[in-house]
Amino acid sequence: MKVSRLENGLTVITNPLYVDYLAVAVSIGDGMLYESKKESSHLLEHMLFEGTKTKRSNEILDRFQDISFGEYNADTKFDTIDIYSLLEKSRADEITSLLADILQNSTFPKDRIEKEREAMRLELNGYRDDVSHITSQALYQKMFGSKDLNQAVELPKDSEISAIDREDLIDNYNRFFRPSNVTIVFYGGITPVNADKLVEKYFKDFNGKFGGIKRLNIPPKYDTKEKNIHEKDLYQPIVAFGIPTIPFNKENRTDRISLSVLSDIIDQRLTKALRTDTGYVYGVNTSVVNYLDFGSLLIDTECSIDNLPKVKDLVHSAIDRIREGEVTKEELFKIIKNSLASYKVKRFIDPITGAVQIADTYSYIRDAGYVESMEKEVDLTIDDLRRVADRYIGSDKMSTVSLLPKDPQLKPFNK
Repeated sequence: MKVSRLENGLTVITNPLYVDYLAVAVSIGDGMLYESKKESSHLLEHMLFEGTKTKRSNEILDRFQDISFGEYNADTKFDTIDIYSLLEKSRADEITSLLADILQNSTFPKDRIEKEREAMRLELNGYRDDVSHITSQALYQKMFGSKDLNQAVELPKDSEISAIDREDLIDNYNRFFRPSNVTIVFYGGITPVNADKLVEKYFKDFNGKFGGIKRLNIPPKYDTKEKNIHEKDLYQPIVAFGIPTIPFNKENRTDRISLSVLSDIIDQRLTKALRTDTGYVYGVNTSVVNYLDFGSLLIDTECSIDNLPKVKDLVHSAIDRIREGEVTKEELFKIIKNSLASYKVKRFIDPITGAVQIADTYSYIRDAGYVESMEKEVDLTIDDLRRVADRYIGSDKMSTVSLLPKDPQLKPFNK
């Protein structure tokens, strides 16, 4: 992996592979936590495909479809906007030219804003009744109770979407779309020298100073009082658990990786306890996420109304055993071995995810040495896991949210 920087501050990262494809990802250090007006970043992301000084919206989409043989798209996250494409390596020049155009020359035509405003409204309303979104929104509010995070997690009202105008988008664009706040990653069949030449060719006139992002204060709330939410279209309970962890920075890499290993261990133990041994659930999902200003360990599963209290008891018990240091060398070795094998496979079969992960990581920490170290193994020990478990894990830190069927005959259970 090679990290370089243009004179204007734009960062280029190349992860060469001996393959015929190329994944290209752009990460802009903007997102739902930092926007000047609610959901303006999301609408801005949509509008990047809707017209530049040289191309109309249909021309932009036609070019993406022609160049990309796989997926091309854009996402707005809590703290980044990502644009990505998968293509033949021979078309690297074309995709770099197209990305340079939308990053430097977007015009935000008013007629397209109205179209995309409606498309975004329909998209977000599709999430409004999504049970996973309802659960995660309630869980994050209990874990952190931060006004800034609540705004990013909560879906906007139609009136808030309608209130976003062209000037809001231009302000957001001018504030964040600056060379030092943009990272471009080439992942696949290209050399660092050729990648650098392409970016220099199309981005040498990219200019403007980025004023930085004001770091938010999102401390953990540790609200352990359970919350029940009743949904009329739900047929069986969904129960989710969340533990606040740590944000993403270069000083806490060992702790973050230890939390990921602990997450895998928890997932395996809960799968055995809740699925294999008892059949209380069909499946369990445990994950760790670390953003720029906060992090969390999340567990979610579905079960019957009768098994809901049993599931809660087993999850609490498994978490507290981890907290007490019940981790073995065999578990650690197995997780690390499987993770290395998974990494070696995924870097070839999921190149877009690899490119976006590298781009977002640099957007968070702005450290070339750290990004280059992502390919290196981390020498974790049992002591690392036990120290991190003692510091972050435990039922006394865990929030719980249950989605229950809205049926008067079904009484919710409380632990």
